[in-house]
Amino acid sequence: MVLLNFYGVEFCVPTFSVILLFVNFLIFPISTLSAPTPFDFETFIHDDLIPQKEGNTIPDELQCYSLPYGGIGFASHVITYYTVIMLGVGRKPLPPFSKLEHNYWDFFLALASVVITVPLAAFTIVRCLGRWQFVLLAVWKTTMSFTLAVVGLHRSVKLRKYKGMELEEEGGIFAWLVVYALGTIVGLTGLISLVIQTFTVNPKVRIITYVFGGIVGAAGLITLIAMYCSFRGDAEGFVTSVFGSMFAMVVAIACCMGMLAAFYSDWALGAIAKDDWAGAPSDDNKWLYWSYFAAKRLPLLSW
Repeated sequence: MVLLNFYGVEFCVPTFSVILLFVNFLIFPISTLSAPTPFDFETFIHDDLIPQKEGNTIPDELQCYSLPYGGIGFASHVITYYTVIMLGVGRKPLPPFSKLEHNYWDFFLALASVVITVPLAAFTIVRCLGRWQFVLLAVWKTTMSFTLAVVGLHRSVKLRKYKGMELEEEGGIFAWLVVYALGTIVGLTGLISLVIQTFTVNPKVRIITYVFGGIVGAAGLITLIAMYCSFRGDAEGFVTSVFGSMFAMVVAIACCMGMLAAFYSDWALGAIAKDDWAGAPSDDNKWLYWSYFAAKRLPLLSW
């Protein structure tokens, strides 16, 4: 017999019963546990990192695209363009309009951004190899990330060179936008293909296309009128006072068209996705999505 004390109350329990209880709680649960599932690297690659398509439709295949689009993508592009402009003119993005001072910190942020965002965007390219349009879109966003980071690197080098002196104001830093312009051409090729395939069956795609088409058409008409008046001499003073030259005006309008193209891609993909205007990531790629988004914001902290 074994004497047990439970909250001041003593019980006499047969020794065999105590042994049986011990065996039951210690051995029986262990024997009923299932054996741990061995780690399967191939399953991890194909199911977690590169998930298989749930269907053959474009919205189903959009799950491979792990970069921001929709409302989140639109906000990301607005912040990106703002950051590029501020760094290009040598000003702090936060707070705005004060001069950049810490070249080493800015260099580190730009380098960290490009080291993180470009591989993540490249990984999205690998995930989307089954649909070439998404590959081209990922290439486009890769060039945007690269351009943002390189503008930050360029400005930090300039800041170090002219430290203690008035920072030279020159437009050479914006020459990196040529890389983004080439990426825009590549990305629009894929985007237009997706729009053509979904235009007749998706009313949301049609609405987005009509809205942005109207904006681009109006901007193009204004440009043609300004160029015509400038050649005639009627608006030459206006063009010179606002843009500096006709060439500068054309470059400015081209930049605006590139921005509109990125905004159009964000909302067009949001329209193509299944009821997802926000562009929120799925569970299997949210880590990739938000890592890219956060790393792309690093140059915003340039000081």
